[in-house]
Amino acid sequence: MHQNVIRQAIVKATTAALLLGVSAASMANTVNYNNEHVNNTVTKHYGGFDVHEGTKLRVVMDPIVSDPDSDPELMVKFGSNPTYFNFDCRPATELEDEICDLTVPAGVDKAYVSVYAHGFNVDYNLSIEHYPSHNYNVSGH
Repeated sequence: MHQNVIRQAIVKATTAALLLGVSAASMANTVNYNNEHVNNTVTKHYGGFDVHEGTKLRVVMDPIVSDPDSDPELMVKFGSNPTYFNFDCRPATELEDEICDLTVPAGVDKAYVSVYAHGFNVDYNLSIEHYPSHNYNVSGH
C-alpha cells in the first residue's frame, strides 16, 4: 500500500509539472562539468553520485575537438570508480558524444564516472543526470 501512495504522489507531481510546462527531463538531478581537461593517459574521476535502485542514470560526454588526435573515453560504474577494463558502460566512440543510459541495479546507491585521455589537449563537457522517478524513460528524452 505504501508503494501505491508513493506512485500516486509521483504521478501527481509529474502531472503538475507538465501542467506548469516543466518536462520530465527538467525534474532530473543534473550535474554539469563544462570545459573539462584531462592529460594524456590520465583518468579523471567524478562521484560518487547518489542513485537509487531501478531508476535511470544518463551520462553524456561531449568532446571539445581542439586537437584531432585527442579522444576522451567515457566510463561509468556503479559502486566504485570505473577503470579502463572494469566498467558498466564505456561507449568508446571517436570524437563523438558518448552516452551511457543505464538502469541502477539492485543494492547500489552510488554511481561513478571517469574520463580517460587518449592524446594531449583532451577537453570535454560532461553531464550526469539521475532520474529519481521509476517511471521516466531516458531513451524517450
